[in-house]
Amino acid sequence: MPNMRVLFVPLPWPTHHFAMVGLAWACRLQGDEVRVAADAGVVEAVLSSGMVGVPVGRGFDFMADFGAASRGPLRWRGPGEAVTDLLRATPVTRYLRLAETVVDDLTDFATRWRPDVVVWDPAMFAGPLAAQRCGALSVRHTWGPDVTRLLRWPGMGAEDPADVPAWPADLAAFFRRHGAEPRDDLADLTLDTCPAALQVPGARNRVPLRYTPYNGPGLAPRWLLDEPTRPRVCVTWGTASTRALGSDAYPVPAILAALATEDVEVVVAAKESDAALVGDPPPNARVAGPLPLHTLLPSCRAIVHQGGSGTVMTAAYHGVPQLVGGTVGDQEFNAARLTAAGAGAALPVGGAEPDGIRAAVHRLLSDDAAHAADGLRAGILGHPSPAATAARLRDLAGH
Repeated sequence: MPNMRVLFVPLPWPTHHFAMVGLAWACRLQGDEVRVAADAGVVEAVLSSGMVGVPVGRGFDFMADFGAASRGPLRWRGPGEAVTDLLRATPVTRYLRLAETVVDDLTDFATRWRPDVVVWDPAMFAGPLAAQRCGALSVRHTWGPDVTRLLRWPGMGAEDPADVPAWPADLAAFFRRHGAEPRDDLADLTLDTCPAALQVPGARNRVPLRYTPYNGPGLAPRWLLDEPTRPRVCVTWGTASTRALGSDAYPVPAILAALATEDVEVVVAAKESDAALVGDPPPNARVAGPLPLHTLLPSCRAIVHQGGSGTVMTAAYHGVPQLVGGTVGDQEFNAARLTAAGAGAALPVGGAEPDGIRAAVHRLLSDDAAHAADGLRAGILGHPSPAATAARLRDLAGH
C-alpha cells in the first residue's frame, strides 16, 4: 500500500506552525510523506522543525497587517462585547486577503502532488479550498481556544444547523472563482488540542488530539538542571506583540520592577530584540533570551504573559497557573477562560499598579491555582496522542 500524503497548511506565523508540529512528526514517523505549505513568514520555523516546506504565496506580511487591524476602531475587544456582523466581517476580510496571496501556489501544488489529507489552520481559508480541489480529507487543526468559532466565522460548522452563519459574498466568490464551493462546515473533522475547560463548545465532528508543547528550537542552559530555591515565575510577552503593537506596548520591565522585592525567582524568556528592552534586571530576575517555553515551564510555578494561544497551551500542558495581560480580543478571551477555570487570572498588566501585579502572582502561587492548573494538564493528557491520531487519519483516508 502506498504511503499516505499529508499536506499541512499553517497560518504564516511560526507559533501556528508550532501547534501542528506534533501531528506532522507523528505522520512522518509512521511512514507518511509530509509537506508544509510555507509562506515567507513561516519558512524558517518549518525548516527548523525538520519538516519539508513547499513555497507558497507572495510574502504577505501577516503580522504588520494584524498590528494595523488591532489598532483600528473595528476590533473585537473580547468577552463582554457583542459580536456584530461588521466585527465578524472585518477579520474574515483580512484573512481573505491572505488567502488570495497563497491560493494559486497552494492549489497548483495540491492538484499535482495529490495529498490524501490536508490539515489546515482555521484562519487559512486557502487550506480547505485546496482540499476540495484535490479531493483530500479536509482536517481543521485548532491552535488553542477556537476564537474563530466564538466569532462564528463562515465554514466552521456547528452542532446546531440554525447556528451556522451565512457566507460573506466576497468569501463565497473567492471559493467559487477557484473551483470550490462554500459549505456550512469546510472540514470533514476538527482536531481539537484544547482542554474542554478552555474551549468554545459546539464543534461538529470533533476529534480530541493531545497538544504537543513545541516552541521552536533552542539551547537548554545548564542552570535549568538546578532545582529552584524559590518559586520560579516565567515572564514572557510572546514573539509577536512588539512587532504588531510596538515597543511601547512591552510591559515586562514594569512587571520585573513590581516583583523585584518578592521572594520569587523571575525568568524572562524573550526574543533578542525584546530582551534588549528589559535593561538591567533586578537581583531576583534573569533574562534568558529566546528560551523555548517547553524547556523552561516544567520548573516554573507561575507564568505572566500576553495571552497568546501557544503560551496558554504550553503552560496548560505543564500545569502552570497563568496571569494574562491580553491587549487584543483573543488574548482577553483566553484570559477569561483561564480565570473561569481557576487556573489563571486576567490583569491589564500594561496599566496595572505594582501592588496588583504582586497580588495576582501570589494568587497564582496558591494551592488552589496549582490544583486547577493540574486539572487542565490532565484534560490535555487525556486526549489521544499524535501517533494515535495519525493512525486514525490513515484509516479515514483509506490507507
